[in-house]
Amino acid sequence: MSDYETSAEIGDLAKALVGAQMAMPSAVKDAKNPHLRNTYADLGSVRAAVLPVFLAHGIAVTQGAAIGEAGHVAVVTQFTHVSGQWMRSRVEVPYQEQKGTNIAQAYGSALSYARRYALSALACVVAEDDDGTTAAPPRIPVAVPWQPPAAAAAEPPSREEQHLTTLARLATGAELAAFAADVPAAEKTPRLRAAFTARLAAVRSAQ
Repeated sequence: MSDYETSAEIGDLAKALVGAQMAMPSAVKDAKNPHLRNTYADLGSVRAAVLPVFLAHGIAVTQGAAIGEAGHVAVVTQFTHVSGQWMRSRVEVPYQEQKGTNIAQAYGSALSYARRYALSALACVVAEDDDGTTAAPPRIPVAVPWQPPAAAAAEPPSREEQHLTTLARLATGAELAAFAADVPAAEKTPRLRAAFTARLAAVRSAQ
């Protein structure tokens, strides 16, 4: 399994993700890191920001532990749409026993971090400060209407096409004779010669 995979088709999922991300609130930084002395959005806060909006748009979120390298926690996060389309991502986080904790606690802490990191990254969750002093004004997403790519400018008709268009309008033998005399020999392609012969036969049969 690669670090990022999707189903063969993701059109319906992509549309649902656009709607969900437009409506998704920021995750509140409600946990404190005593070592760095800062606040962060814990797993519960990230899930609170993501799950209600995703479920409303028909997207289920699953996260499961997977086999990783020695000393690493592996987590697979998957978004599954009601259409059956899906996308998933795998992350691995190293862990080791710290002073005052045992190996099980270290594993659990790394697993929680991996789930929070993976869900935030895959869902594009933004965490905002909640202390009212360093918080920036909330960013309000602006929906930009989708515009189809501009059509490429049509190429002008070739000389052959111009001659064929003119030839189709000729109705008399005299006009055909003048046409044959005016067209340079270099421009009398096999296709044009065949069209001229057919047009001449049609004019003669109509007389």
